[in-house]
Amino acid sequence: MNRLTEVVKLFMHDMPVMVQAVLYISLITWGWFGYKQVEGVINPVVKNFSIEQVIQEDEGTRIAGFMNKVRDCNFEEIVAYSGNRLVDIKFVDVRNVVSRVEGTQAWGWWLVLPPVDSLILYARHTCSTGRVLTKLYDGEL
Repeated sequence: MNRLTEVVKLFMHDMPVMVQAVLYISLITWGWFGYKQVEGVINPVVKNFSIEQVIQEDEGTRIAGFMNKVRDCNFEEIVAYSGNRLVDIKFVDVRNVVSRVEGTQAWGWWLVLPPVDSLILYARHTCSTGRVLTKLYDGEL
């Protein structure tokens, strides 16, 4: 414990102010970049995203469900995969895609092209903290 006290004293009292400032700025910068790596997990834009209805068609797979948008961020895009294959999402329920208000709400119908049996969905938003990628769904349909 005595050694730790000496190190803290060296850092807080005996180190030049400019070196302290550079160390603090470095810690804050690394902390911010670390937070941005996990922001979508610890502070997601959308929570409780669920797929409640699935209709398999020749054209594609129609999905609909519910979600809770918990942060006031601007919607950018949905990114969808089936396995390791990128698939397309078409919003059938609206003519113009808008950034939704906060709250629990229904979504869909969305059309997944081509038809799929499993899906991984991500939503990309722009928030006051920058771009946020939230994983919405990962599973079988």
